[in-house]
Amino acid sequence: MLIDFAVFAGGVFNVFRRLVAFLMVLGIILIGFAQMFVTVFRGNSYCPSLNETLAAQTDTFNGTLTYLNNIRCGEDENTPYCNYWESFLDVYTMLLGEVDETKFETSKFGTFLFVIFMFLVVILLANVLIAIVTDSYRIIQDKRAAIVFWTNRLDFVAEMDAIANGPWKKRLKRAVGMGDDDSDETGHVDVVFGKEFWKRLMDLFEDDIDDSFMSVEFWAYNFLRMLTAVIIIPFWVFLGVLSAGWLWPPQLREAIFTSTVSKHSSESEKEDEQRRTQVVSLQKEVEELKDEMMKELKVDRTQVVQMKSSVAERRVEIANEMKHIKRIMTMLFEQSALDT
Repeated sequence: MLIDFAVFAGGVFNVFRRLVAFLMVLGIILIGFAQMFVTVFRGNSYCPSLNETLAAQTDTFNGTLTYLNNIRCGEDENTPYCNYWESFLDVYTMLLGEVDETKFETSKFGTFLFVIFMFLVVILLANVLIAIVTDSYRIIQDKRAAIVFWTNRLDFVAEMDAIANGPWKKRLKRAVGMGDDDSDETGHVDVVFGKEFWKRLMDLFEDDIDDSFMSVEFWAYNFLRMLTAVIIIPFWVFLGVLSAGWLWPPQLREAIFTSTVSKHSSESEKEDEQRRTQVVSLQKEVEELKDEMMKELKVDRTQVVQMKSSVAERRVEIANEMKHIKRIMTMLFEQSALDT
């Protein structure tokens, strides 16, 4: 059921994409024929002017009533090729099969255009349209049915994944006291609720007071310590007990619930951990060595380029000096020849 619907929907979209150029050409042809029909039929007896028609039908009072009644009942003479819009609509209805050849009896050239229109548009382009639609739908149904179905399913899965892993998930984790990262390789979840605030409370008892006994800072600091030790910490611990430890800071939970068993239960695990540490350090050293070698290669390349440029300059200077020496020798030979 789903694959049939996906094939049908994909076929419709594929047919529409392939019909864009055809519809543009068809629209241009319809507009052109509508313009030609208006040009042919205007100016002859088929399209008399509105003033002449009104004057002919309203010479008498009864004629006026007849004219108005025909307009009200829609029985006035139908002349679709006297304006552009009605001409285009009539040409479009002829494309769909509603043809009235009696409209072209007043003009031989109009009849000729009608024959060309019937052959070009109604016969040729209509069959081309049927061929395009049939071929496009056959391609979707025979060759791309599974692709279309699974593409739609993939789009659905991607949308559901975007909804499930959207930014609201991180905000919810922060609200309940969990970190931005889901977990590390060991499956440990980083809990941050109350961690920073508990650290600040503990810093009150770790910092030393350098002020004198009579200073305001000394008494304010000790008042904060007393307030924290007597009210804030006991109240926080009591809330944690009521919530089964959920509202405790991570430092307190770690101190209470963490096991004291060593991480390495055997010598082999300890050796494996050391090997991993050595491998990591070796990788870092290799990366550093690689960076140093790249820097040295860049420096050497720069020096080579400078040496090449200096050699080229020296070569030009030597060539200029040789030309100068040659010129001097030539002058000396000429002078000696004149003296002799």
